[in-house]
Amino acid sequence: MSLDSSSYFHYAKHSLYLLNDLQYIPIKEDVAYSDTISSACGCPVCTHVTLNDLRFKEPKYRSILLEIHNYVAIDNLFKYAYRHSGSPHQLRQALLRINNRTREIDLIYNTLCAIEPFRNIDVSDEFLDRLYADLIGRKRR
Repeated sequence: MSLDSSSYFHYAKHSLYLLNDLQYIPIKEDVAYSDTISSACGCPVCTHVTLNDLRFKEPKYRSILLEIHNYVAIDNLFKYAYRHSGSPHQLRQALLRINNRTREIDLIYNTLCAIEPFRNIDVSDEFLDRLYADLIGRKRR
C-alpha cells in the first residue's frame, strides 16, 4: 500500500474498501460481505450503508461513498499513528498491534531510526554544506 494525498480517491475509483489497518477489500457485485466489517468502522458512510449495500450502488455513487469512507479510514490511522509517535519504537509497537504487515512496518521503523539523530538539528545551508562535504568529499555548488 502506498499513501499520498489522493490515495483515498484512487482506491475508491477501483472499488476498494479500506479497513482501519489500511488493508483493503475489493467490492464486487457477486460477493456477499459480512455486515460486521462495515459496522466496526463508524464513519459517516458505514453508519448508514453496509458493504452489501455498496456492491449494488451505481459505480459513480459507490465511488463517492468509498472516497468518503477511505478518507476517514486513512485519517483515523494517521491520528492513531500520531498519538503513538513518541519514538520510532513506540510507533512500531502501535502499528504492529493493528496490522500484521511486519515488513512494511519495519521499513518505516528503520527509516525513522535512521533520521532520528537529525530530529533537533538546524538544517541550515552551512550544515548541508558540511554534510555534503563529509559524504562526497567536496563542497556543494
